[in-house]
Amino acid sequence: MRKLSSQAIPSRITGIRIRQLQLFQMLIDAGSISEAARRCHMTQPAATEIFKELERAFAAQLFVRGTRGIALTPAGESLARHVTLMLRELQLAALEVESAGGGRPPLRLGFVSMAMERLLPRAISMLRQIDPAINISMKELNVLECSRALLAGDLDAAVTLNHAAFEPSESGGEFMIEILNEERYSIAASHLLDQGGGRKITLAQAQKQLWILPSKDAALRRGFDDSFLQKGLLPPESVLEMSPISHGTKFLDTIPALTLTPEKEAPGGPAGGWHLLNCAELEVTFRLVFVCRSEYRDRLDIATLFNCLRKSMSSMR
Repeated sequence: MRKLSSQAIPSRITGIRIRQLQLFQMLIDAGSISEAARRCHMTQPAATEIFKELERAFAAQLFVRGTRGIALTPAGESLARHVTLMLRELQLAALEVESAGGGRPPLRLGFVSMAMERLLPRAISMLRQIDPAINISMKELNVLECSRALLAGDLDAAVTLNHAAFEPSESGGEFMIEILNEERYSIAASHLLDQGGGRKITLAQAQKQLWILPSKDAALRRGFDDSFLQKGLLPPESVLEMSPISHGTKFLDTIPALTLTPEKEAPGGPAGGWHLLNCAELEVTFRLVFVCRSEYRDRLDIATLFNCLRKSMSSMR
């Protein structure tokens, strides 16, 4: 391997910043400028200008735009290989320096129970492979407790469900929120119910039925209740509360009720005890999100954890 002195580095690339290389890496992962800009929390014009600066520095076109996103040129593919290695080496260097310096604070992570099913164990395993010396303090909380702990500064980050407290209009933009998973819920109806309308139901009709639902403090329940309130209706009063709600459909063989189930679920039960109902007025979406304070988004341990969470989620799909 050739040894290069500092004098051998072309002057036009000595001004390249790490942030520019991170954005290029994000472009490779995201496949489009708009998505790369969104993930890096900048505008698309600002991202486009950074890519132009990189192309000027390397005196080469790095990618071309197409109808399905971007495609790397041969020069871009060459740079991509080196950028991945450079960022990885910088990450390892930072971890080694932090460990050598001592006094490294623990990463305080809150999480809701849903995150523990498969996502968080995989992500933490990945994180510890990258940084074996990392110290993590983890605490299971409900959504409201996560939001309060983040607001109070008692947590550095959380894997939780989306909450109004994190929205820019409420928090003044002090939180970075990234959606890890988004899942829509549909109505599952027991075959014991007399559905005169076939496989469709109105919100007013749904209001009068017996429901199997999560507790009132659950984010899914709040989204469900809001769908009724926004239409000027009170939420259903006849409710059997159950946690986790994934068990709800198991009772529809014997109880004439409605419940919520992920859209991707197919009607089940040994005797085909339930079916899906369509209600155009009811929209309940579950969003699992990663949240941290905006000033922490460039902290190495938090950024590495977020990347591990995304990779873990991708492997589960």
